[in-house]
Amino acid sequence: MTRLALWSVLLSLICALSGCAGIQPPPGMENDRSFTQNSTKPYVEAYKIIAKQMRACYRAIGLLGNGYDVQADLDTANKTGTVELYYVGITGAQKPEDSVFSRTVTISASPDGSVITTSGTTPSYVYLTHKSIPGWLDGMDSCGPRSQ
Repeated sequence: MTRLALWSVLLSLICALSGCAGIQPPPGMENDRSFTQNSTKPYVEAYKIIAKQMRACYRAIGLLGNGYDVQADLDTANKTGTVELYYVGITGAQKPEDSVFSRTVTISASPDGSVITTSGTTPSYVYLTHKSIPGWLDGMDSCGPRSQ
């Protein structure tokens, strides 16, 4: 593979992971690394939709197996689901706190549907995912938040 092709793959990976990185949290929340929202969707349905969309939007594996992967776990006993975006290097998975792109979405059952908390290392990326989730739950396949 040529050097130009490698750079193209790298730039595509960066674009896919950052999405609409220009979206910033509201004033006073610029440094928050966790955002919570409620949904009327049951937690299992919300979990499945979020896991599917995070894989479609953020999973990017390179030629040597390095890149970003998505791990999704559903715990029906505790009525929670967790979807994590994390970095995988040549030597294996790295700690989420070591990557600016890592994010975790936790979906919990509530009497009216579900509570969804998005957390991670970089506030703007966490907020981007937080803002994208309502569109995903409404059936949008876009990787960015819906237009206001």
